[in-house]
Amino acid sequence: MAIGRPGNGPGGGQQGSKEFDTGRIGRLHRGSGVGRAREERLEQLEKDLGPLAKQFCDTIKKAAGKNFVFGTTSGCAYPAPGGKPHIPFKEFFAASDILLPQTYWRWTHFDPKKKLDVVDNINGGMPAKSIKRGLDAWKPKAGGKIILPMAGEVDVVTPKEIADYGAELAKLGVAEAHFYTDNGKIPVPVLAAIKAL
Repeated sequence: MAIGRPGNGPGGGQQGSKEFDTGRIGRLHRGSGVGRAREERLEQLEKDLGPLAKQFCDTIKKAAGKNFVFGTTSGCAYPAPGGKPHIPFKEFFAASDILLPQTYWRWTHFDPKKKLDVVDNINGGMPAKSIKRGLDAWKPKAGGKIILPMAGEVDVVTPKEIADYGAELAKLGVAEAHFYTDNGKIPVPVLAAIKAL
C-alpha cells in the first residue's frame, strides 16, 4: 500500500477511500499559517489514523490467510522526522512482514509553473544515494523487519541506473528486487536491465 505518495497531476495526492484519504490530510501542512483550528484538526486526524490503520491491516491479514506476505511501501524518507507525520507508520510497520521504501532517484511530477508533468531527480538523483536515504529513514522505525529498497519510477531511469541499483542491493545481501511505475511505459532497454539483475 502506498499511502500518502504524491500524485502526478494537479491537486497532488492519491485519493483512496474516504477513511484513507491521506493525500488530502497531507496538504494541511503544519506551520503554514492555516490557523490553530486546522492545526488541532490535523492533530486529531493523526490520532484517528492509527486505530484505523491497525483495523485495516488486521482486516487484510485475516482475509488473506497465513501464506500472505503483508508489506508497507511509502516515500523514501517519509518515516524520518519531518517526513510525513500524519501517516501511521507505527501501525503499518507493526503489521508488516516486509518494508519497501520507495527509494526512487528520479520521478515525474506536475510543475504548476509549466502546467505540465516534468521529470526531475529526487532523493540524491542516483540509486546509491536514494537507497541510503531510504534506509536511514526506515531503519529506526523498522523494529528489525526486513527492508527491501524499491526502485521506481522505472519508466524514467536508465539501464545503467538499474544495474547500479542491483549492485547496491547486492552490497546489502538482498537477492530480491521490486520495481514500480505508474504508467507502464517502461523502455525495452530498462526492462532488459531489470531482467539481467
